Amino acid sequence: MKAFKNLSSALCGRKVFFIFFLLFFLFNNNFCTTANQIKDASYIAENSLILAIDRKSKGQLAYIKGNPPLVNFSGPLNNGDYGIIKTVYTFNNTIFAISENKGIYAIRISDGKTIHLSIKKEMLTTDTIRNAAWHPLKKSLIVTYRVRGGAGATECTFDFETSSAKCLQYNDKSSELKSNHVAQVVVDARGNTWFRYEESMDLGVSRLNMAGEWDHFDMTNAQMGSSSVTLMRAEKKDEGFKGDNVWFVTPAGLSRLQYDGKKKKKKVIIEEKKDDEDDDEETPKKIAIKDYREKNEEKDNKKSALVENKTLEGEKKENKQKKSTRNETNEVWTFYGDKKAEDHALYRTMGIYSWFTDAIVDIVDIEIIEDSILIATKDAIYHFEPKSIIRFMPKTFMGSIRTVITSVFYRNSHFFVKLKPEYDSNYVSSFMIFDMSKKKWDTLDFWKIKKSNPRNITFTPYNSENEIVILKYERESKLAIFKYSDYSLTLIDFEPKK
Repeated sequence: MKAFKNLSSALCGRKVFFIFFLLFFLFNNNFCTTANQIKDASYIAENSLILAIDRKSKGQLAYIKGNPPLVNFSGPLNNGDYGIIKTVYTFNNTIFAISENKGIYAIRISDGKTIHLSIKKEMLTTDTIRNAAWHPLKKSLIVTYRVRGGAGATECTFDFETSSAKCLQYNDKSSELKSNHVAQVVVDARGNTWFRYEESMDLGVSRLNMAGEWDHFDMTNAQMGSSSVTLMRAEKKDEGFKGDNVWFVTPAGLSRLQYDGKKKKKKVIIEEKKDDEDDDEETPKKIAIKDYREKNEEKDNKKSALVENKTLEGEKKENKQKKSTRNETNEVWTFYGDKKAEDHALYRTMGIYSWFTDAIVDIVDIEIIEDSILIATKDAIYHFEPKSIIRFMPKTFMGSIRTVITSVFYRNSHFFVKLKPEYDSNYVSSFMIFDMSKKKWDTLDFWKIKKSNPRNITFTPYNSENEIVILKYERESKLAIFKYSDYSLTLIDFEPKK
């Protein structure tokens, strides 16, 4: 009996301790969290960008202008409650604020006039926006969703004079999308819209051209290492490799679609017949010409039969499409990687796959620059030019902790590499900078801002000499200016409007 009383007393004591701990945690979580969480930033013009800030579940927008930069919360941008803004884009002199729970706000920069898109207004499929892309020719915004079961994509155009918007839904019923699980949308230099599906779906990618015609690509009809596409990038005009290229990342490597690629054709020189040459005589030259013409006629017949079969199959569909008039012969696919990479999963997991092959697999990011591209794997950065490729190896160990590359971006003849611990992606372990002109690595010293590792670091261009940097910590965010001259970070103090 006495033992039972002692046990009861001990349990009661533990209950009191647990309740005290719970109250302390709730108090600490509510009152120690800073009010201003910087969510995102977007470039507007030189020495001008927009900040998205969360103040206790209320979103605010602020300008950063001038040199040195100053934060300004006044003006027409904060006329409404945007909810928690998680991402902000700037396209066509318009700010697009993507809210976590209130849809999309399109805000004209000149006067702050706003158009609101939401599920309640039947313009969006859901309010949980995943990412967005701008179509420069259509002047439209295309968004994808993050929702269980998939929700396709939505394309919207805006008319600020009438404060209205028109939206078109893309899903597996209203369009030729193979699935509603759309993970990414990009628009290429030709105005084609590309849809990437979730990697687990193994459906490749789909393309919608300006004429409303659809094409679908996977490893069965294109040079892809896998039908599981993890990332897409499209070159802009006068950027990247020769021609208008679109790049696709799969676990087995990198695929390139080149629109201006011209397939090599065999040259056949047909000489004029001499007067003394017998027309009926079968010379080697005549036999070669005859064989060449017969082979071409056979190919043409096969192509005609293939087109005829495809046309008959298309007529069976409920939604008939017009016959494509685009010239497919100018599209060339190229694969860079190892299609048998899945057979070496153990070596890839151990990080020793590169010991046995030069193939580039397990790509985590790519960045298109002036006349080439940068490819990031977990261990290295590859500078891929049309006729060569160079590997750069940043420091990937912090004492005994192995770190991996998670992203790369390029500006002002520098590329910036973000590294996180291999088995803990909750914080940034280091941030490396490579000067391509000096061929030299350096490290960003973010400990001068705070003696702690941030959860994430983002750079937004400000001018040719500086970048605006957001350092996101567990309970607060810091704003700083980065100088290319000495790679230093200087804290920008600001207090949001109360």
